[in-house]
Amino acid sequence: MAIKYAPIHGTAETGEPAQNGKSSIRKLEEEISDIGPKAKSKGGKRLVSIRYDDEVLDFFEALGKGWQTQMNTILLQYVRDHSGT
Repeated sequence: MAIKYAPIHGTAETGEPAQNGKSSIRKLEEEISDIGPKAKSKGGKRLVSIRYDDEVLDFFEALGKGWQTQMNTILLQYVRDHSGT
């Protein structure tokens, strides 16, 4: 399943502004539930230190147990959708 991402400045297809944050979040929540923790990376995992916006962390932490796995799954799917492989 490919997740649709709207850039902050607008969508590539229409040139219209991206949806407001609340409706985008609801749509992403539905897509997350469809994906589940199924995607496996080809390589291993690395421990890193990274900074995210509060809004991003609040969203994923609100998913409850397994939020980091869900975040990784979404990022992995994004990479696969945009890597051309």
